[in-house]
Amino acid sequence: MPALYSIPDQLTALLLAHEVHDFVLCPGARNADLISSLCYFGHDVGRYPVTDERSAAFTALGISLCTGRPTAVCVTSGTALLNTLPAVAEAYYRHIPLLVISADRPRHLHGQLDGQTIPQEGALKPYAPTYQLPEGDTPDAQRTANRRINEALAALHRHGGQPVHINVPLGNPQYSFTARELPYERFITDECSPHPCPIPKYTVQRIAASPLPILLLGQLDAPPIDALRRIEENNSMLILPDLLANTTGWVRERSFQDVHLPEKDVLIVHTGGHFTEKRLKEMFRQRSDLSVIRIEPGESYPDTLFHLSHIVRATPAEALAQLADELPPHATVAAMKSRLQQEADEKESPTTADILSDEVAMQTFVRTLEESSRPISALHLGNSRTVRLAQRYLNTAPFRIHCNRGTNGIDGSVSTAAGYSLKSGALTLLYLGDLSFLYDNNGLWNTALDGRLRIVVVNNGGGRIFHTLPSLKTSPALEKFIAGGHTANAEGICNSYGVTYHSARTPKEMHEGLRLLLDNSYKRPALLELFTQPI
Repeated sequence: MPALYSIPDQLTALLLAHEVHDFVLCPGARNADLISSLCYFGHDVGRYPVTDERSAAFTALGISLCTGRPTAVCVTSGTALLNTLPAVAEAYYRHIPLLVISADRPRHLHGQLDGQTIPQEGALKPYAPTYQLPEGDTPDAQRTANRRINEALAALHRHGGQPVHINVPLGNPQYSFTARELPYERFITDECSPHPCPIPKYTVQRIAASPLPILLLGQLDAPPIDALRRIEENNSMLILPDLLANTTGWVRERSFQDVHLPEKDVLIVHTGGHFTEKRLKEMFRQRSDLSVIRIEPGESYPDTLFHLSHIVRATPAEALAQLADELPPHATVAAMKSRLQQEADEKESPTTADILSDEVAMQTFVRTLEESSRPISALHLGNSRTVRLAQRYLNTAPFRIHCNRGTNGIDGSVSTAAGYSLKSGALTLLYLGDLSFLYDNNGLWNTALDGRLRIVVVNNGGGRIFHTLPSLKTSPALEKFIAGGHTANAEGICNSYGVTYHSARTPKEMHEGLRLLLDNSYKRPALLELFTQPI
C-alpha cells in the first residue's frame, strides 16, 4: 500500500507538476498547513505575502497578467474567501488563469456557530467553478483528491483561461512536518482537439462578401499581433480596436462615429472584452440592418451590440489567424481607412492651459511619455474617467495597456498593477483617480514591492466623472454621496507604506514631477499626486 500523505502535500506536489510558479499567500491559521507545505517544498517558486485577501487576489491577477501563467492565491477559511470575489470576476471576463485555494473547516462544523465557518463550496460562482477536495487522509480520499486537483488545474486553461477555486477542508492545523519529500502524484493531461480553422467556410465567404467588413476589438491583454498586422496590410477588414485591445488604429474607433456606413448588410466581427467608447456601441445598437459574428472562447453568448447572428467558439488567435489567411483584399476597406486617417490628421491640437485639469493632466502625461526614453513594461489605468481620457488622448504606445474593465469599477487597480510590477522587467506605470487609489491603497501593503512600480494619482476631490452626467447635475446628493467628495490625499498613505511621494498643482509642476517619477531610481514604489481643478 502506498504511503499516506497529507492533502496539503498532495496539492503542493500537483501544483508544482502543473508548473504553477507563483503564489500569493495570505495569513491565517486554517490555511497554515497549506502555506507551510508550499514554503517547505516550493523552493524554486515565487511566494508573496499579502495580508488583505481582496488585494491579494488582485495581486495574483496582476502576476498572471504579466507572466501569462496561472497564479495561485491562498486564503484561510470564512469570509476571507469572499474577499477574492472581485478579482475572480475580473479574471472570468478577461480569461485570466487565477487559482484561488481556500482552507475550509470540516463539514461537521458548518452551521454550528463555529468561528470563520461559512458554506465555501460554490462561493465564487458563477465566475469560478469549485473543486471540493475530500476530508481525511485515507486511500480513497487521496485518489479523489488527485483526480479533482488534476481536473481543477487543467480547467485553468479552458476557454482561453479562467479562474478556478479549490476548496480544502482541514481539521486543526498540525504545524509539523514528517514528510521528507513530496509524494509522487499521477499527472493527468487534459487535451483539446486543435482547431486551426475554426470558422466555417461559408462564414468566411459571408465576411468577404460584406460591403464593409469590420473587425471590432474589445479589451485584449494578449492580442494576436501578427494576424492583425496581416489583416491590416491586406485591407481585408476595417480594424476598429479599443485602446485596451493593445494594438494600433484606435483613433479610427473614435472617428468612425461620424462616418456614414453602407446602407445595408453591415457586418461586424466582434471579439475581445469590454470596449471603452459607449457612443460607438450605441451607434451600432441602433442599426436595424447590422449583423454580428462573435469570436468567443468561452461558453457565454455576449450580444453586446444587440445584433448577434453567429458565434465562433475559438480564441481570437485561432480565428483571426484563419481570417488573415483566407480573406481577400477589400477596396472599400482601403478607401475607408484613407478617409479616417485624413480625419485623424485634422484633429485638434493638444490643449494648453495654466490650470491643471483632468484633461490637461492626461495630455501632459501622454506628452511626457513620448519624450521619455525610460523602458516601460505596461501602463495600468483606473477604470473610470481615467481610461476614457486615455482613450481620447493616448494614440499609440510601445507597451501594454491594462485596465480592470472585465467587470470591476474602482476595485483592485492598485493591487493589480502592484502584482504586475513584481514580475515586470521594467517600470510598471499606474495612472488612476483618487477614489480608486484610496479604495485600494492596501495594494501597497506588500513588502515585496520595489521601485519598478510608479503611480500617478489624479486627485480632483471625488468621482469627477459623475459631474459630467447631465441627469445628475441638479441632484442635491451629487457631491457628498454620489461622487464621494472628500478632502483626503495620498501623502500620509505613502509615508505609511514607504512610498516616495511627490505632488503637483500646475502643468509645469506636473511635467517636472513626471520626469522625476520616470527617470529617478527608487528602492520602493514612487507616487505623484496631481491636484486638478475643473475648467
